[in-house]
Amino acid sequence: SLAHKKSRSPGSVSSSLRMGQAEWRETFDPYGQGRLGCMPFPIEDMILPGETKKLHLYEARFLALFEEALKLHGGGVGSLLFLETGELAQVSPLLQIEEWRRLDVGVFVVVKSVGRVRIEAITGMEPYISVIAKDYHDQRIVPAHSDEQANNNAIVEDILKLHSDCMYLAGKLTQTSPLPEDSSMPLWGHQRSVNENFFLVDLKLQVEMGLRQIKENQTGTEMFWNCSNAEEEENQLISFSAMSSSPPEVRLWALEQTNTNLRLKGARGALEEQKKLLAAKAALCSLSRGEDSTGKES
Repeated sequence: SLAHKKSRSPGSVSSSLRMGQAEWRETFDPYGQGRLGCMPFPIEDMILPGETKKLHLYEARFLALFEEALKLHGGGVGSLLFLETGELAQVSPLLQIEEWRRLDVGVFVVVKSVGRVRIEAITGMEPYISVIAKDYHDQRIVPAHSDEQANNNAIVEDILKLHSDCMYLAGKLTQTSPLPEDSSMPLWGHQRSVNENFFLVDLKLQVEMGLRQIKENQTGTEMFWNCSNAEEEENQLISFSAMSSSPPEVRLWALEQTNTNLRLKGARGALEEQKKLLAAKAALCSLSRGEDSTGKES
């Protein structure tokens, strides 16, 4: 079956997806909110801005949502996050259909989280869940060349260094315990994240790729997520991307946080904990192989 991607040549079905967010926002009422069809996810399967997820949609309600998202919203779709208590998270990822192909049963879809929305109300349950939602951004715009942005940039450098250290340690671990192969097709409704994959690719490169993909959904040269400059865009995306291997409650905190500086600090702290854990595991593996602290056999 033919796969559809946003990067394909103009004139394909995929070319109509580029304006998904803009088309949705054109439906906003005077209060800056609009109707959005949503798919439900447990909190463990939440994806932060910049992340992607593979889905196998086969239930009638999700197929109806998929068809409407393509025809009316340029591939834009919402997500509802259910907590362990059964309550609904007020802030959820805004998703964009990046790729899809028909299957004998249902459709295979790749979605990317391209932003955040605040759920104002649930307006319907048939044929799928519909909500009224509005854009959700960091509240404080960080001016370019300001002391605040310089502080954020310094934290970003710490994050990139910590991620590089974690990549090195994770690489040592994979020498004795290879990572599971990533399947191109989820086995059921959705694909769980493999957090170890976060340390396979340099974080800076991950963010650069994420920036390009998110900007494909923008109109003109406008900044995304209410940012005032390109450096702030990158810092915000790093603050989310660095949380990829964190537990669900920490990732939910990052999703709901509206202060870039606090989220960056949280991301730095999360990577510091990851580095300690990976270092301990690597040390145990070295001991089990009879190596000294330099990695040489003793």
